[in-house]
Amino acid sequence: MKYKQIEQETAINYDRQLGYWTFYSTVQADCRHWDKAVVDDAVREYNENGTLIMLNGRIKDDWYFKPRQRRKLTDEQRQMAAKQLAKANAKKKGPETSHQESNNSTLLQDMKKGLNRGRKTR
Repeated sequence: MKYKQIEQETAINYDRQLGYWTFYSTVQADCRHWDKAVVDDAVREYNENGTLIMLNGRIKDDWYFKPRQRRKLTDEQRQMAAKQLAKANAKKKGPETSHQESNNSTLLQDMKKGLNRGRKTR
């Protein structure tokens, strides 16, 4: 059985009196993501293919969860961020290949020197 899209939900709640977070989800991606964070005795439901489709349980104490709101950017800020990202990606692509090639050739030279040092000349 698979939950219909209108039935799918994810809820993370904090019980202040008991001092722990609880997790409930019928969204497959969220279930997979949070599966390791939930205690072992949590309720898990699988479909006929063995895919986790429902997860309900307490979040482990050693998992840190901090809710936050998504940043809201203006169109101007979004355009500026896109330009900065494109600039950073272009900068990252260019030198990386030449740097990698120079590292490979330097490594090869160092290996040859090391081999030559080990040989005894007569």
